[in-house]
Amino acid sequence: NKMTYPQPKGKKKVINRGGGNSGFETMRKDTSPSVCPDDKPVLPAIPQDPSIVSIAWTFDDLTFVWHQLLGVLSGVNGIKDPVIHAEGIQAISDIIEILQQANERVSTQERKKMKHKTQNLVDIFGRQLFEAVSLPSTHITGKSLAIGTLCRLIVRHHSDTMPLELLSHFYGALQQCLQNHSNSVVTHAILQNSSNIFNLALPGSSMLIPHYLAEIKSIQSSPNSTGAGIKHRCIIIVCSLICFPRHLESLSCPLDILAGSGGEYDFTKTLKKDICDMLIRFTNNEKVSDHVAMCIWGCCNLLFE
Repeated sequence: NKMTYPQPKGKKKVINRGGGNSGFETMRKDTSPSVCPDDKPVLPAIPQDPSIVSIAWTFDDLTFVWHQLLGVLSGVNGIKDPVIHAEGIQAISDIIEILQQANERVSTQERKKMKHKTQNLVDIFGRQLFEAVSLPSTHITGKSLAIGTLCRLIVRHHSDTMPLELLSHFYGALQQCLQNHSNSVVTHAILQNSSNIFNLALPGSSMLIPHYLAEIKSIQSSPNSTGAGIKHRCIIIVCSLICFPRHLESLSCPLDILAGSGGEYDFTKTLKKDICDMLIRFTNNEKVSDHVAMCIWGCCNLLFE
């Protein structure tokens, strides 16, 4: 089913706080803000065919070709061969990344002049990606590519409020992947592409804290199973939670959703202890000096929180 985004009802009122061009008012109004806190992957090479470039493309021509391309990709999850399926999901991921980065280069003033409003990419590719995440472990490479792409689509700044229906579906997919594919390419893709999920304050994301921390503990127990990049993301996630024990004081979430767990996860004492233990463990075991510095910084912030 198509997931639509709520449209703003009107222009936001600009509050004049005085002071002319002081402070943040000196920022250029035609500069689009950064929408993706995580590192952007390198764009895939796009070969140019002179015979295609020379065509006098019209909007109708482009729309027709675009719809044909979407038709080809719509049945990607029906591919039985895991290798070919992964190539299909990779193609969707590359298209999304190209379109996202192209969209970020459009200034606010240029966007206002556009005759046609762009459609949200989740509405276009969300169904295929969510279906790929639900496939069995035989298609684990495609699953990892799909969940990583979903993270890059959703865990970012959005001009409009994200629909709670979409967020709940996304959180459910994350929870299942973190629970069923611990310390695998699937969970590594999640950590790599959603390290800012908590500091973006997405509604309801705090319910995923126990799942993320359980996965980070699993990685700490097998330090040789992951590279420095994944450990760096783990440290970012742990440090992003330093203020949560105070903000979520006296709150908890049920643990029965975790495999074999019961009771509740306390966001005050338990979370603070987990953060402290993880930072100390990373500090003692990490060999990358930048990672150690991040952990020491996190411990200092936790001490004075």
